[in-house]
Amino acid sequence: MHVTQRVVPEIGRLRKRKAYQAVRWALAVVCKRVESFRVVHISIQHNHLHLIVEAKDRTTLSRGMQGLGIRLARGLNKLMGRAGKVLADRYHAHILRTPSE
Repeated sequence: MHVTQRVVPEIGRLRKRKAYQAVRWALAVVCKRVESFRVVHISIQHNHLHLIVEAKDRTTLSRGMQGLGIRLARGLNKLMGRAGKVLADRYHAHILRTPSE
């Protein structure tokens, strides 16, 4: 699946070194804890993430993305010395039907 996830404008740029490290940490923790959920590829953009994700079913995808959101919020809020919402909205998932897609 191709999954996109946006962050709120108050977070700023995700491509800064410390924010990038917080995103990598969140991905590492979630992929170890959620069985049958794997992030194959990630692209960190200015204010959103693009992920290629493998999940056993919709429930596993949902749990994995929920865990990722929690870890992202904890890491980025701690880094920036703030509290509150980090993710702008729910994730958007698109099933990749062909390898070229």
